[in-house]
Amino acid sequence: MYQGRQYHMWFGHGTKPKDVSVAQDAKPDLGSIEKRIHSLAHTLVAGLPRSKRYHAVSRLAADDHARLDRVMEAVVLARPLGPRLTALRVLGMHPDGRGVRAFVDVGRLLASAQTHADLRAATDMLAKSAQEMGFDDFKPFLRRADDHLTQTGGMLALMRELPKPAPPVTSPPVITPPVRPPIPPPGQLAPFLRGLFQKAGWLGLAITLLDALIRSNREAQIRAAIERFQLDPANAADMAAALAYVWARVNRSLLLGTSLPESAQDIVAEQVMRAVRKDPTLLNCAMAGDAAGLGTIRSIVQTVASGRAIITRNEEERGLVDKMIAEGKSGAEIEAALDDFRKRAGVPSRLDLPKNPDELLKQGWIETTHPAGAARGHREFENPQTGEKLAFDKGKPGETGSEA
Repeated sequence: MYQGRQYHMWFGHGTKPKDVSVAQDAKPDLGSIEKRIHSLAHTLVAGLPRSKRYHAVSRLAADDHARLDRVMEAVVLARPLGPRLTALRVLGMHPDGRGVRAFVDVGRLLASAQTHADLRAATDMLAKSAQEMGFDDFKPFLRRADDHLTQTGGMLALMRELPKPAPPVTSPPVITPPVRPPIPPPGQLAPFLRGLFQKAGWLGLAITLLDALIRSNREAQIRAAIERFQLDPANAADMAAALAYVWARVNRSLLLGTSLPESAQDIVAEQVMRAVRKDPTLLNCAMAGDAAGLGTIRSIVQTVASGRAIITRNEEERGLVDKMIAEGKSGAEIEAALDDFRKRAGVPSRLDLPKNPDELLKQGWIETTHPAGAARGHREFENPQTGEKLAFDKGKPGETGSEA
């Protein structure tokens, strides 16, 4: 049973012992976690069915061995995320995929091993994973997982995403939830923002833009933008960003000289909003008629219109977008062609969303909702394979406009 493992002297037995005593299996020197991970490929052969021990999967090439080391090291590191998020984040695969759950379990067994029997169980679990996905698919599986890990930033990016351990305390900590100032009630938002902008010295925002948006009954949209992006009503830069979001949606035709499909309108508005949140003087200068400020905003919007900010999901889609940009096609034409391409390929387009956002979780999306947003019916999701992000805002019974 253990011949393949014992050949590499990993489990402490030179040959299969006649009496496998607890003392022999409980030797404390199991090696570092790196050594345990590196030994997986060498010892995999003993976990395979006897008829498959000459299969190529039983002896991985140097490249595949290195991939297994990198991916399994990330799986062990990502254990605090839980099995589901570990599969999505590290492997880029749905946790219910063939062999995925068993592969993630290998990391748990390696990290928590206390005896040599635990290490044997880890290699048996790896063999089970390979058998579930198909021995011929095991090496391609390692390549896909390693490529996904590299494209998402590798180990350093993963370490930044892990929850920080709580500092030791001698007494129960006093948890004070962050207090977010309430949004002024309807009818009082305009004077509140006008005073906030005048205090910051942004007269262009206070006089020109705010009055124009309020006159066109955009207050509900401004309030919705504050809620959606979790902006701070007491922060002048955040409120300038909220106005920029609504302003970009209202004036997209004026800025671009053309209309955009619905799927691109929100991308335009969010790009402008984030730029203004980073530099609130940008929109103030534009409202004051500054040519440089207007030019900068037009440049941001034209990036979307030209297709350079369109989200693609694979090499074929990227090739299509690059080709159409080279041909001088507009963003609207590129978006329409991309939706048609996905329709012919049987892939849901950006507009084909489920009525219930919980369905996204079944499709492999990760929920990234902030607790404060969840309390107000705002949820956010991210697709770990494509990088796409979605926001969902629950309608409020009895309200009108966008809040309804």
